[in-house]
Amino acid sequence: MGFAYLVGMWEKNQAVELRQLAVQTPGQGHGGFLLSAVRREVLENRQKNQLWLDVFSENTQTRNLYQKNGFVEEGLLRQAYLWKGGFQSTVIMSVLAQEL
Repeated sequence: MGFAYLVGMWEKNQAVELRQLAVQTPGQGHGGFLLSAVRREVLENRQKNQLWLDVFSENTQTRNLYQKNGFVEEGLLRQAYLWKGGFQSTVIMSVLAQEL
C-alpha cells in the first residue's frame, strides 16, 4: 500500500518530522488513510507533541490532504529546494497533540 518515513521519534523535543509519505496507487484514498494512521501513531500512541512536514507550495492537492487531517500552515521556506531545474518553495505544516 505505502510507507511513511519519520524523523525524530526518539528525540527529547517531542517533535516528529514526516519526511516522506508515499502510496503505491495515488488517487484512491490510500494517502489519507496512511496519513491518518501515522498521525494517530505519533500523537496518540507514542504521545509526541508535534507532527510536522514540508510540502512544495505548488502542490495544492497534497496541502489540502494535510489540512483535512488537521495540519496547519506554519510558514514558507522560499526557494528552499532545487527541483527539476528550478528552485521550489516549501510550506511548513504541523499538527499538535492538543489539536486532535
